[in-house]
Amino acid sequence: MNTSQDQFVEALRSSLKENERLRAQNRRLVDAATEPLAIIGMACRFPGGVRSPEELWTLLDRDGDGIAAFPVDRGWQRLARFDPTGRLPGSVSAREGGFLYDAADFDADLFGISPREALAMDPQQRLLLEVSWEVLERAGLDPLSLRGSRTGVFAGLMYHDYGSRVRSVPVELEGYFTNGNAGSVASGRVSYTFGFEGPAVTVDTACSSSLVALHLAAQSLRAGECDMALAGGVSVMSTPIVFQEFSRQQGMAADGRCKSFAAAADGAGFSEGVGLLLLERLSDARRRGHHILAVVRGSAVNQDGASNGLTAPNGPSQQRVIRQALVSAGLSGVDVDVVEGHGTGTRLGDPIEAQAVLAAYGQDRERPLLLGSVKSNIGHAQAAAGVAGVIKMVLAMRHGVVPRSLHIDEPTPQVDWSAGAVELAAVRTEWPRTGRPRRAGVSSFGVSGTNAHVIVEQAPEAEPEPVVEHDGATVWAVSARSADALRAQVDRLAAMVEERPEVSVHRVAAGLARRAVLPYRAVGVGASAPELLGSLRSAPQPVAAGETTVGFLFSGQGSQWWGMGVGLAGRFPVFAEEFGRVCGLLEGFLPRSLGEVLVGGGGLVDRTLFAQPGIFAVQVAQVALLRSFGVCPGVVVGHSVGEYAAAVVAGVLDLVDACRLVAARARLMDALPAGGAMLAVQAGESAVAGLGLDVAAVNGPDQVVLSGPEAAVVAAADRLAGAGVRVRRLRVSHAFHSVLMEPMLAEFAQVVGSVEFRPARVPLVSSVEVGADLTVPEYWVRQVRETVRFGDAVGVVDAGVCVEVGPDATLTAMLPDRRVVPVSRRDVDEVVTWLTAVGALHTAGVPVDWAPVSPMVAVPEDLPTYAFQHRRYWLDADDAPAARTSTDDLLYAESWQPAHLPPADLTGVSWLLLTPGEGVDAGWAAALRDGVESAGGRCTVLEAAGLDRVALTGALRDSDADRVISLLGFDETPAPVVPAGLAVTLHLLQALDDAGLDAPLWCLTRDAVAAGPVHAPAQAAIWGLGRTAALEHPRLWGGLVDVSGRPDAEATAHVLATIAAAVEDQAAVRTGGVLGRRLSRATTGPTWRAQAWRPEGDIWVTGGTGGVGAHLARWLSGRGARRVVLLSRRGPAAPGAGDLVAELATRGTTATVVACDVADRAQLTALVARSGPPSAVFHAAGVLDDGVLAALTTDRLAAVFGAKAAAARNLDELTRGLHLDAFVLFSSVAGTVGAAGQGGYAAANAYLDALAAARQAAGRPALAVSWGAWEATGMAGHTDGLAAAGVRPMAPEAALDALGRVLDRGEATALVAGIDWDTFATRFTASRPSPLLTELTGGDSTHTGGVTEVPVTQRWAALDAAAQQQELLGLVRTHAATVLGHSGPDRIDPDRPFQELGFTSLSAVELRNRLGAALGRQLPTTLVFDHPNPAALAAELRRSTFGEPTATSVPDELDRLERLLDTVVLDGATRAAAGSRLRVLLDRLTTGDHETGVRLPEETSDDDQIFDFIQNQLGIS
Repeated sequence: MNTSQDQFVEALRSSLKENERLRAQNRRLVDAATEPLAIIGMACRFPGGVRSPEELWTLLDRDGDGIAAFPVDRGWQRLARFDPTGRLPGSVSAREGGFLYDAADFDADLFGISPREALAMDPQQRLLLEVSWEVLERAGLDPLSLRGSRTGVFAGLMYHDYGSRVRSVPVELEGYFTNGNAGSVASGRVSYTFGFEGPAVTVDTACSSSLVALHLAAQSLRAGECDMALAGGVSVMSTPIVFQEFSRQQGMAADGRCKSFAAAADGAGFSEGVGLLLLERLSDARRRGHHILAVVRGSAVNQDGASNGLTAPNGPSQQRVIRQALVSAGLSGVDVDVVEGHGTGTRLGDPIEAQAVLAAYGQDRERPLLLGSVKSNIGHAQAAAGVAGVIKMVLAMRHGVVPRSLHIDEPTPQVDWSAGAVELAAVRTEWPRTGRPRRAGVSSFGVSGTNAHVIVEQAPEAEPEPVVEHDGATVWAVSARSADALRAQVDRLAAMVEERPEVSVHRVAAGLARRAVLPYRAVGVGASAPELLGSLRSAPQPVAAGETTVGFLFSGQGSQWWGMGVGLAGRFPVFAEEFGRVCGLLEGFLPRSLGEVLVGGGGLVDRTLFAQPGIFAVQVAQVALLRSFGVCPGVVVGHSVGEYAAAVVAGVLDLVDACRLVAARARLMDALPAGGAMLAVQAGESAVAGLGLDVAAVNGPDQVVLSGPEAAVVAAADRLAGAGVRVRRLRVSHAFHSVLMEPMLAEFAQVVGSVEFRPARVPLVSSVEVGADLTVPEYWVRQVRETVRFGDAVGVVDAGVCVEVGPDATLTAMLPDRRVVPVSRRDVDEVVTWLTAVGALHTAGVPVDWAPVSPMVAVPEDLPTYAFQHRRYWLDADDAPAARTSTDDLLYAESWQPAHLPPADLTGVSWLLLTPGEGVDAGWAAALRDGVESAGGRCTVLEAAGLDRVALTGALRDSDADRVISLLGFDETPAPVVPAGLAVTLHLLQALDDAGLDAPLWCLTRDAVAAGPVHAPAQAAIWGLGRTAALEHPRLWGGLVDVSGRPDAEATAHVLATIAAAVEDQAAVRTGGVLGRRLSRATTGPTWRAQAWRPEGDIWVTGGTGGVGAHLARWLSGRGARRVVLLSRRGPAAPGAGDLVAELATRGTTATVVACDVADRAQLTALVARSGPPSAVFHAAGVLDDGVLAALTTDRLAAVFGAKAAAARNLDELTRGLHLDAFVLFSSVAGTVGAAGQGGYAAANAYLDALAAARQAAGRPALAVSWGAWEATGMAGHTDGLAAAGVRPMAPEAALDALGRVLDRGEATALVAGIDWDTFATRFTASRPSPLLTELTGGDSTHTGGVTEVPVTQRWAALDAAAQQQELLGLVRTHAATVLGHSGPDRIDPDRPFQELGFTSLSAVELRNRLGAALGRQLPTTLVFDHPNPAALAAELRRSTFGEPTATSVPDELDRLERLLDTVVLDGATRAAAGSRLRVLLDRLTTGDHETGVRLPEETSDDDQIFDFIQNQLGIS
């Protein structure tokens, strides 16, 4: 061929390859777009008490009827009276329906939801959370393991009436209510709670919602948007509205039952329910080994369009959606056996649907299609109806039975049933056998006209499971969020196995191992269900497990026994393989096979030559097995020869080198002459000095072992015994760790010198000398000869739990004060001991992988799901207070009342006075110092100029002051944003807390508040900061005093009296005396001005594009403004700015949006020059940066202060020469009253209030409005700390109406807020008295909140440490429950982290304040988050309040027991119980201890012998 032909052939070849590639790609795309979807999980709750698919099948199979009376706990009796005609307004024509009577019940604690939030949540959201958990568990998945996965949530929901019943949101639910009742949040909350990152979609197509959700989930899975999907729906009727509506339309069945497709059909019967399916692509389900319940072959959704009516069904559309679903599934009508119809029982809808089924499915069939509906059993579950039908069909296919549809007297005569081969499922019928997979169609038709149809197919045949179950013991690992839930979970397991005794315990174990691991845990070990349940129920009282580290402790010689490791090797291949590998490596170094010696060598196992290598081999294999269970050490320690296995685990020694060393060590020791002896002595090391023996081991404070020549040992034993010291000869062949070992050291050093040591990868603590270098050969030579200082080594081990690695529990008994878990015990089943040990680690908080003992088999489908601990959460509409509507009820004012205080007697007191330094008027400093000293006190002056937080802390740390007085606010040195006095006052507050100085701080200002003319508004910011400090640091804060002018003797005396009395915490000293600040209702009456204020000219609104600014602009337009200039930092780019301008234009107002940062003086100056002066200014701009004072920095303070205060100062200064009609500053209740967590915001707003007063004092117009919470978005809507304390959001219209009222009156300041003062005062004064609210509460609010007059510490001082801890824990739990809104302290888990309990920084401050008030002392700001949980916090409070408990020794406690036994008379039952406990204690003390313990004789079995043993062996009579 020529060149052109070659090119042609090559081009043709390439084209054919490309065509094949494109065809393959097209096949993949088509396969992906049509791939069936596996249903791998189902969960549901339906009427009739149905709480699972199994219970639904029971209901269906026995022709059950779930319809019953209306619920009596939802207030329906008052809302819906019975009228059989349904014509009376609000009446219902049926008295029954299908209900979830426990719809209000919810386990909020499991999901980390506070009781307040749970109460605010629609019960449908709560049901979705619980059933989502159940469907994941039923699919064999850990619900917590899918965090971050591409799992989607598609939830059908159509009711939104839970929240709509409430006229006004209760104050304690504010902040939760909107999200709690938003339909969109129903799916989003599931994704948020479980951490799913696939699509989250809430679907509302009325009755077809759940099938449409299933269709969307299928599309999303096939498109690759998610890898798994939850799909279904939920319906809970909070009101009887649907019954009322259908009764009025004559569409209700008289008896509340759906008579689907029957001649007797007389209307629909409505019900509730929830159902969810867990779906994934079929190929993924097979690859992952998930159990497939059924397959979704195809689905379709369409709309009725312009049909007979909005709510009327459309037969042709129903036919089309069925055919579309069949096309989607690649099937024809004859391939489907059963249709689960919509079948609501209406006279109009059922005939239309039946005709559509006849047309789509009834043609060309050999065998009739069966038609029925689950609605005949449970009613019309509406948004959950479709998924109920799917679950029914999956169950029916799996059982091979089509359940009977109820209430069919005869098929409806309105249908020509001869038009096709369709029969009603009027009797229970075996599913037709067709030689192909069973298939069903499921229909749902929404009242909105949206239709859905799904084709469900029998699951493909599963491949036979490999038989991997083991005989012998297994584990049942159970966990829960609370101790009660744990016990309930065990009870549910017991009920299941009692009902199904044939169930495999290993399959149950496999299912439980795949569950979420929650804090409260129990592990049962056994080979049968009774053994496993008995083990679970005999477990100790559960406590919450937290994250913990593990220490591995390796035992030494003496722990060996014949047959050790055989049981583990027979059960666990990992152990057998590693054990065999180590024995193989030791083969060349030993005269006989180690494996043969351990299995059949009899007494040889006790010979040092084989004992040491045997222990080493078992330990290395045990570590491999521990790691296969996921247990890895954080630190390791070895006892004598046990240090070799520890070194291998730590990475210091290679396994081959370690085998050489262990074998050489054993050989050389074994070759030494006999004749040595060892003696265990119950005494300290100092008590055995001078006996002429070596100390071989120091295992604890009173546990030593002596070693040396036998004659010397015998002599020492006699001498010690004669002195009353308990001793015991050890059964050993040599005197280890003594001078008798020295002949072997030189040869052993040669062997050690030939191996390589490496740096430790895991911390390895030396048991020769803590801190010694284990990577040098010399160490391992020393290790043979020198003392084993095991007690010292364990003393530095920082691990929550330790594992004793070795053949027996020899170390465990040495460590009674440590949590030590032995993995093996002599003469006890090795597998049982091992699994018990791993279970103990699991319950202690160590992560455990149960795979080695959990076969990969299908779990029982009815394995009980989580035992939810339900509480009722139902917001009764009548309990919600009506909204306030009167404008006058929103108006409050500040007033100053005379306070009569006694002169200060300062005898013996010490005050610390802080001054701002040179350049600031020193007159008041001198006057106060002299005044304190004249009144008998001592006054120290500290100049704080230039000191930051750290420097101030250092200066204050050693102060003994009773009061701290600050004049730092006098410093008005110009600053770009934050006044100098405010910044240093913040640092002072923080430093006082850091230094732990328990002396209240009083801050002085001068002419800063409106008790007279205001001349220094910058100083007023300290008042805002101080009001927040009073809430966050109630014991650290003293109060605020404003003075005027120069000091004189009278004014100075008034200041000292105010501070000394500490009654008025917000006071002003003026001519004539002291004035105390009060809030009161504003005086109502006629407008002070001649006419109402009307906007003229250009009105500037800062923050004009924000939520509050937009409402203000509309209000100004309504008042007649022709032109408004809306200022914001983003200007026209702000969201919604263009729409707002257009809206105002339709109102006749021209709006201009300008980008201008008002806090930037240059920008504002340029705007004035460019646009001309305004006629009125409304300053509504601001930013929030919430956080407690302890964490507030100057930069964070500047960000808040700049947007609010610096901007107001710029506006003031640049408009002073203008004749403004109004100058209005939008302030906040945070500045007027204080708000925890908003110190910077409060300071800025207090400045605004003072600036308005200063302007008025200077004859310029001004008004500062301290706003409470608004219902709209914006700054006023973020007062979270106040909202929980009685501040109710105001409607914007009501708020702005109040603004017009105070503008018309010409006032300078006003508080406009909706406040429940009783609730507010209770929270406001919970931690410290304050007279601020006395005129509003009608009483003495100085003691509101129950401030403890006599600290409880005085009552508890005489208790022992344990009782003190218990009392303090009760105190912490009580106050924590109050802060979070729980019903009582029992709802606070003492071991659950504060963050999981729902604490935020602000609620943590409130708890700290309450505890401080109860204990009568200042507590650190970070108290709550410095300690992980209530129990830890109570322990710290006990330590810091009462000091460390006096340590008691074991002998002292035994003496106490002896005295008790001498005096008490025991009955038979008590004696038996005490004997049992003592036997356990002695077993712990002595089992496996070949060095220090005293073993309980085997024949000692009854209680009398136990007490005799105590008397004879322990010296207790």
